[in-house]
Amino acid sequence: MTMTRAAVSSANGAGSRFQVGPLLENLALTAQSLLRRAVVFQPAIAPDLPPLVTDQDKVKQILLNLLSNAFIHF
Repeated sequence: MTMTRAAVSSANGAGSRFQVGPLLENLALTAQSLLRRAVVFQPAIAPDLPPLVTDQDKVKQILLNLLSNAFIHF
């Protein structure tokens, strides 16, 4: 039997089921507060995203890193 990383992580107790939409909305608010007022950050979040089963803190850190890199090179 083959298991995905998310399934293995969940089986080991390191993951949880969560909706990614609220996490993305929270990160968008954080990102907007860090930007210059002349720049508007408006993410488009699909309303029907399926829940994730993984480590929410790691997903949050990955998204923060991506945003940080984007802002540095903007």
